[in-house]
Amino acid sequence: MPGELNEKEIKKRNVLCLSNKESNEITKECIRTAFLILIFQKPIEKITITELVSKAGVSRTAFYRNYETKKDIANEIVSDILNDIEASIKNPKYNNNDYEWYIDLFTAFSEIDGQLLNALKGEGASFLMLSSNSIFSMFFKPKTTEEFYMYTAWECSIKHLLIEWIKKDMKETPQEMAEICCKIFK
Repeated sequence: MPGELNEKEIKKRNVLCLSNKESNEITKECIRTAFLILIFQKPIEKITITELVSKAGVSRTAFYRNYETKKDIANEIVSDILNDIEASIKNPKYNNNDYEWYIDLFTAFSEIDGQLLNALKGEGASFLMLSSNSIFSMFFKPKTTEEFYMYTAWECSIKHLLIEWIKKDMKETPQEMAEICCKIFK
């Protein structure tokens, strides 16, 4: 009948429609990518929302639907990195095998998207270092004040080593970095 769609035509149209969740994820990814490009070019305080949404190809409304501030984007990126580290700590294959954990940690960072690596070389490094998310405290429950500060120092050291390694264009292999970390953190 004229005006009616057959089943094949309906499926074809449904493939072209994104759910709100899928559309929102694409929008967030565009904003994050634009943020990483811009933060490599200038400090976060010099990036305007107008410039960010223009680079991302989204509206201001789309930005504010997903984020309140530019720092929220940075915090989300850092949180994703820390979640990856957290997942690796939970992996039982690393029980009593620090060397393998360090290799996999540095390998994971060597495979991070180029724009994120560029951001971590600059302004993004401070977000990683200053992140209030302490992943190690979830797994290591200090029994004493000394242990608390030991774990805190270890976590900060690992973050700082990663940043310095990235800034040096990751010249050392993940295996070399694992050996260094095993010597430092006996």
